[in-house]
Amino acid sequence: SFVGGSTIMGGSVVSFTVMTVVLGVDPPVARDFGLCIQSISLTAAAGFIYLVGIPVEKRVIKISVVPGALGLIIGSALLDDMPSKMRQVVFASIWLGLAVGFMAVVIRIQSNSNKHVPTDRSTIYTLATTSIVGGIITALYGNGIDVLLFTYITLYYRVEEMVAVPTAVCIMACNTVLGALSRVLFLAAFSLIWFRIFSLPRLWCASSRHWAFIPFTATQ
Repeated sequence: SFVGGSTIMGGSVVSFTVMTVVLGVDPPVARDFGLCIQSISLTAAAGFIYLVGIPVEKRVIKISVVPGALGLIIGSALLDDMPSKMRQVVFASIWLGLAVGFMAVVIRIQSNSNKHVPTDRSTIYTLATTSIVGGIITALYGNGIDVLLFTYITLYYRVEEMVAVPTAVCIMACNTVLGALSRVLFLAAFSLIWFRIFSLPRLWCASSRHWAFIPFTATQ
């Protein structure tokens, strides 16, 4: 969780990989654990971003939250029964593609970066569609919408990373809280085994990584 929280990917990406590949945990259980820790850690990070006044792209957040929730519902309703092996293959394929996107973000020229995205209708439609896809990925793996939107707005709209990172954190905070609550309250499908294994203090330890990470990125 600490390693995952030190990147834009979030703790669920690292925890899902370790649990499914190293520990042999079923993907749905690893997904639910990721939603559990991130519903605390990312909410804490989003609150810190707001209190400190770290700049975010508010238009992207407003456009993305509702479509992301819609994608979360679609993924939970239609893809929740995906076989574990297929889920792992899809996971590896998605993150391999996003890794290429991250490499492009790292090597691209920084001098032409922007702080805002356009406000035209096509931008709204594109961001909404991307958010739906990201919500579906989050429903499968506990993480996805933040990385997808971060990669998209930094590559296509050339938004500065120091703005794109906290923006993605705020969007993912909303998505992961909705995901955790929906599984507990409405789907009755949350893997409660991880509530028994990992106590609340340990979850707060997992969340503390974002409090250290956000101020560091803001000062770069």
